[in-house]
This record gives sequence, C-alpha cells and structure tokens, in this order.
Amino acid sequence: MQVLLLAATIGFTHGAAAAAPVCASPIGQSKSVEPIVDWYDNYIRPNRHLPADRAAQRLSKPQVEAFIEVLGTFNRRASLDQMELEGLISQVIRSYARAADFKGINTAAVEKIYKADSGQRLDFSLFCISPRTLHTADDAFGVTLYGVVADDCQHIGIRGLVFTSALVNGSASAQCKPDLFFTKMYIWPLPAGTNEVSFICGKDTGGCAR
Repeated sequence: MQVLLLAATIGFTHGAAAAAPVCASPIGQSKSVEPIVDWYDNYIRPNRHLPADRAAQRLSKPQVEAFIEVLGTFNRRASLDQMELEGLISQVIRSYARAADFKGINTAAVEKIYKADSGQRLDFSLFCISPRTLHTADDAFGVTLYGVVADDCQHIGIRGLVFTSALVNGSASAQCKPDLFFTKMYIWPLPAGTNEVSFICGKDTGGCAR
C-alpha cells in the first residue's frame, strides 16, 4: 500500500513496462555454509555487469560484507533521490535522440557513452540497464537497482522526478520484501536487501516521457 501511495504522490502515471528485461533475475538456489554468500550468489551475482572472470568468482564472507556497504550506499542515493541518476539519463537521451527506440540498449552500451561529471564515476556493476516497452516495442529503457533494502524500497522517488515510472519487484503495485539479516564480525546486524527497483524512462526529446 505504501508503494502505491508513493507512486500516486510523485506522479508515476504511466503503465508498467511490459517487455521482459535483459537483466538477469535472482536465481534463489545457491546454498552453502555461509548464508550471506548465498545472498550475493542468489540476488546479486547473476545481475552484475562484470568481466567474465570476475563474474565467475565466488566472494568470501568478508568480501560480501564489504560489498553490501558499497551497494547499500549507492542504492540509497539512487532510490531516494532520482536526481542522482539524472546525468546518466540525460546522456542516454542525447545519445539515442536520433534512434527510433532503445532497441539493443544494455549496461555495456551505456557505460561506453557515459562521461563522468566533475570526476564522479558510476560503478556500472551496481545496476543494470535494459530496453523496456511502454506503448511500442523498446520505446523505453529501465535502470534496475538490485539488493535494495526494505526501508529504501518503501521510499523510492520521494525527491526528484526524472523518470517516467517506477517498478518495485517487477510491478507498479508490488510490495517491498523484507531484508535478510546477517551479523558482521559476529556482532553487528547487517541488513541485505532482496528488492529490485526499476526506474523506467520512456523515449522523448530532452528527457523521459511524462
């Protein structure tokens, strides 16, 4: 219900993007003696834009703990304030201005066209970009955040209006899922998100279609 109210408040009036994204979906199958590593393997690793050798690596428990902090910081900024991604989106819009649609767009293609502003670089392994459909095939693209913690998921888009619409766990009306909790150094609770948040940008001149 919270997501629905937020969506109505910030003006996400377009329908959900219907086309299946190129980004992988969480597999939810890996089991080991380290549940926190399973979280990474199940919810994050299938979706990361990484070189093949790094994509195949299984992280240790301390490496996953460190990654959760990096991912959490990025997801919090991007999910709570869409302006965090405004520079990236404007560059994509300009690059595809003469194209009829966003067919073939993906994380690797956008990483090549992206120019960092003021020395700030984006880590493209922390999110995924794929073509979406609002009205006609590939007339939009999505920026998908993975492993979003429940609190950030429940407050998406409160500030800023960059995108055409937003999806939570694949739907405009989905509920945010609870976090998984682990302990860091066997003492401190460490929440790991299981939510997927996709911001959709419909093709328009100068910005995302309203």
